[in-house]
Amino acid sequence: MCDDEQGKVSSEGRPPNVDARAIPIRLLPHADMELRLVNDVTVNFTGDEFLVTFSQALPPVFRGLDEFPDEVMGKVLFRAAFTPRKWAEAVDSIADQVERLRRAGILPERMRDGKEQ
Repeated sequence: MCDDEQGKVSSEGRPPNVDARAIPIRLLPHADMELRLVNDVTVNFTGDEFLVTFSQALPPVFRGLDEFPDEVMGKVLFRAAFTPRKWAEAVDSIADQVERLRRAGILPERMRDGKEQ
C-alpha cells in the first residue's frame, strides 16, 4: 500500500475513484497442465493481502514400524497472493463445497488437523 498521492492504491489493488467492473475470465483448456498433490497449506495475512503457500510433504521410505523420523522434508509447489475480497470469495466457495460433502456423508461434521472430532 502506498500513502503518497501519486501512488495511492485501494485495499483491492486499484487506484481510488476507479470504477470496478467484473469482467468474466474464460480459462484456456488445462488438459496438459500438471496436477500436483498438495498436503500442506499455509496462509499468512500481511495486512494488505493473503499469502498462501501450497506445499507437498515428502515422506521417507519406512523400513519398519519402529522407524519414524523426527521431521519430514517438504517442497513448496507454489505461492499465491490474494486480495482480501478474492480470498473471502475463495474461502466461501471452499466452505460451500465442504458443506455439500458433509451433507452427502463423505466428510464428518468436524475435523481438526485431519482427524474427525
